[in-house]
Amino acid sequence: QFLANFGYMKENEVRKINSIDPNKVKAIISKFQRFMGIPETDSTTMAMMNKPRCGNPDIEPIKRIKKGLRRGKRYVLQGSEWSHTDLTWNVKIYSQSSSIRGKRKEIDEVFRRAFEIWSKPTSLRFIHSPKSNDVDISIKFITGDHGDRRPFDGPGNTLAHAFYPEFGGDAHFDDTEDWTFNSDEEGSDLLSVAVHEFGHSLGLRHSDVLDSIMYPAYTGLINLTSDDIAGVTMLYPPKPGKNEEDIQKNKNRLLTTDLENNEEDEIDVSVNFLGYIPVFIFHTLGNNVFYIPTKAKLSVRKPIPISTAFPRLTGSVDAAVTDMNGRTYIFKGSGVWIYLKAFELPIAENQPISSVFQGLNVSNIDAALQWSKNGKLYFFKDDKYWRYEHSKNPPIPHEYPKSISAIWKGLSQLPLDAAFQWTQNRKSYFFKDDVYWRFNDNITAVEHNIKAPFPRLISQWWFSCGNATVTARLGRGFLPNRPYYPRYYSKVQ
Repeated sequence: QFLANFGYMKENEVRKINSIDPNKVKAIISKFQRFMGIPETDSTTMAMMNKPRCGNPDIEPIKRIKKGLRRGKRYVLQGSEWSHTDLTWNVKIYSQSSSIRGKRKEIDEVFRRAFEIWSKPTSLRFIHSPKSNDVDISIKFITGDHGDRRPFDGPGNTLAHAFYPEFGGDAHFDDTEDWTFNSDEEGSDLLSVAVHEFGHSLGLRHSDVLDSIMYPAYTGLINLTSDDIAGVTMLYPPKPGKNEEDIQKNKNRLLTTDLENNEEDEIDVSVNFLGYIPVFIFHTLGNNVFYIPTKAKLSVRKPIPISTAFPRLTGSVDAAVTDMNGRTYIFKGSGVWIYLKAFELPIAENQPISSVFQGLNVSNIDAALQWSKNGKLYFFKDDKYWRYEHSKNPPIPHEYPKSISAIWKGLSQLPLDAAFQWTQNRKSYFFKDDVYWRFNDNITAVEHNIKAPFPRLISQWWFSCGNATVTARLGRGFLPNRPYYPRYYSKVQ
């Protein structure tokens, strides 16, 4: 019955359990063990089944999962989301549990903190409306069978459950539990459980990442991991920031480098445009990298060897991109180097591109990006592009490659030199020679009806390089331990 409750088998299979093929039962149990990340032993499995946990299923019908955003590993989107970002909430029924009975202000404060944790990386605002009869997320402390076909089972085991946005977003907490306001106390920490349940209220399913807030079993954790943040920001991106011209009004260039204005010099660089995170600039002729540490000023002068920042990588590169798992792929010729962090050895080097990205039978890639509109990877070569989705079989649909002009409207000069997605304004940028285009992902076209039309000069809008000509080769770069932020590459010559 446990396996049926949490989506690993169907209810009718429970009733026929004695007639089911033993190998099928074993496969079902193995599926649970793999999801929970536990050894395939009887004692460990029973211990996990008896551990306090969320009442939402781990495995849900495919029809409920948002098309194109389902993942075999890490966070998974359920398929629905709120259409507005100002969400109201209140507690309809307060706890009568002896541990927190009568502590309404403290309970409200716990839930306020739980919502705040989800609001920080997103555009969401949560508004406490204690007297309203009509709120987005209603919270109740209830017991046993309470009319939603998800009865609570008493102390232990199921602690709480919540409904996805399309089903109202409400959250229910089992009032027979020993709730506490402190994770150090014996019992179940209300804040930890609330953060998890409100993830469901926002549209996230369970994750198989052990330290994720959305892991099904109770952990007592309260801080979002990169996995949680990647999921919730896919549904509710941070509010777009300023465009490059808005930053220029303050007379602050995005990047200032101490480069010689010598027409004979050719400098390949890889640049992260966000000033508070590490920046890497590839210098091909000197086989060096200009590196800007976290929180350092943007001006950079002294290079370090490329092989120091990216061990076993030398010379110029074609493109780079970081996927949602935090792996950064650097492309060079027909090979790809894979890094988890800068300054550490690659986990793979000079692997054939087609062996890492099945179906991508191309070398000397012009540009690559991960598009925030759907979370998929895109590769560009000459006048064609490929869409790659690891969880699909095949990862690249048979109809690819397609013409770049078919969807990336307004890119008037091909082949591209570079592409990246900037979290400053959540827009895509495409570069060719000394000019670039800003792409509005919402309308899938280059932005127009603006004072300074595209294409624009890279040197004027991105760099302070005097009379130097600036061209670009961009992808996504490295931010150690923070894999969910975009990082970008560029070429200056």
